[in-house]
Amino acid sequence: MKELLSQKPTEALECQVDICVKYWMPDRRSRPDLMGLLQATGDVLQKGGIISNDRNIRRLGIGGNHSEIMGIDKSNPRQEIVVKEANNG
Repeated sequence: MKELLSQKPTEALECQVDICVKYWMPDRRSRPDLMGLLQATGDVLQKGGIISNDRNIRRLGIGGNHSEIMGIDKSNPRQEIVVKEANNG
């Protein structure tokens, strides 16, 4: 959350957004399902004030990139999140 808040816009995005999230897990023991991770990410984006409502997430990918569990990274488990205003085209 600390890293997320350091990149927070001055106001939460009110528009529809597309997000793309890449997840690197710390180990295989507690490997969650992708849908659960995406739901939690939407909740965190809303709670952190990045987006006004997670119902405004229109797509779970941007361009040719899609959200996915990338694998295991014991030394640097992380989530890389891109949020973009949805193109209405």
